[in-house]
Amino acid sequence: MKTFWIPLASNFFLLQSWVPLSEFYYSFNAVSWSISTEFGLYLLFPLLLAGFSRNWAFKLVGTLTFTIVITILLHYLSVKNTMTILGVVGHNPVARSFEFTSGMVMALLYNRIKHTYKPARIAATLIELTALAGSLVGMSMSLFLGSYISSFFAVPGRLWVAVGNSNVIFVAPFILLMALAKGEISKILSKPVFVFLGEISFSIYLLHQILIRAYSFYFEKFIMPPTWITYGYFIVLVLLGSYLLWEFIEKPCQKLILNWGKNNTLSTLKNEVTTIIAKKQVLFSILILMGLFSPLAWLKPVVPGVAMVEQARVESMTAKSLKEFRNIHFGTDFLLKGIVVDLENNHSLQLVWESLESVQLKYRVAVHFLDQQGEIASQADYYQSNLEGHKGKVRKNTFWIDEINLSNASKNIQSIGLALFTESDMKLLPVSGGPRDWNNTRLIIPLTRQISQRKG
Repeated sequence: MKTFWIPLASNFFLLQSWVPLSEFYYSFNAVSWSISTEFGLYLLFPLLLAGFSRNWAFKLVGTLTFTIVITILLHYLSVKNTMTILGVVGHNPVARSFEFTSGMVMALLYNRIKHTYKPARIAATLIELTALAGSLVGMSMSLFLGSYISSFFAVPGRLWVAVGNSNVIFVAPFILLMALAKGEISKILSKPVFVFLGEISFSIYLLHQILIRAYSFYFEKFIMPPTWITYGYFIVLVLLGSYLLWEFIEKPCQKLILNWGKNNTLSTLKNEVTTIIAKKQVLFSILILMGLFSPLAWLKPVVPGVAMVEQARVESMTAKSLKEFRNIHFGTDFLLKGIVVDLENNHSLQLVWESLESVQLKYRVAVHFLDQQGEIASQADYYQSNLEGHKGKVRKNTFWIDEINLSNASKNIQSIGLALFTESDMKLLPVSGGPRDWNNTRLIIPLTRQISQRKG
């Protein structure tokens, strides 16, 4: 209960991003760490704002220097836990103050030049296109820059780049140019449809991961339609759900905050509720949303990619695995009996599991495809599936096989990282045995032909 109530309290008071532990900053709806970070930055805002028109350069350089110093300290203090490092350089409000201050500088610049910046339409469009291209190049180059920085400052340096600090010099000018709105790009983005998508964008951000988890956890137990239908279904759900969040919660709360302390606060709340009920498009959206979920009631359940096996087959498959990948413990509940890699015929990775206790299959299996530098090039995470007749729970000494398709993995993939973590607190299970990283919480499986050959 303690592990539930303390993260819950940190979420309620918007303090989760101040704690560099994934069970806090990724608790419940993981993406909500950003709300905590933004709230922390709003608390810092009065301090940053004081005399900003005179000392903006000092504060911009100061916040940048501070974030760099934190990154260097994490490296020289030999902090190994990647999730702790991410919590410090990626989610802590103070560590993200450079980006916030950069936004303040752009706002200051906007107020100074909004009446004097009058380029010709063609010139303004070319400038906007250049800024857009710079933003895209900057974001794509961050992966390469992160790998380069990591050669000096290891994981802290790579994550400092990955969270966006290196992109500010490209993205901030683009945002400024969109606000000035002198070119064709800003004109296009001013169209009502794009303005509306911008309005609901934060709701999309907050909702998308919840729906992805729902898809992964529930939809994998049903016979799936073609991929294009699945993605279309998901996009419609996200947009409708986000619209409802924006209309029901975000807009009324904005008006309540703006009228807070005034005599008409209660009247404003009553008017907002009445207006929402009267809007036919809200009711229409709810009905569509209910209709989209209704197929779940009749789709035929299936058990995907997992099956119970007899001990004889387990022993046969285990014998094909290298010794260093046999009998590897993940926490105290799971034993990875063996690994069979088939790069020739089925292009698959088979994982032979055994439950060491009667346990609920509530974990998510992280599957990371790693390049030559050990960076995550792509991933194929999945939930532990319900075994036939077990309703998600297995008895002690139950064996099963998970099969991972490698046919879509890039040819540059050199190894696979394998980890188990809980969805509630994102806590990684410790791994005992085999080559490991992430402070002994991720197993590293090299993709070589020799691994599938029988050894000893």
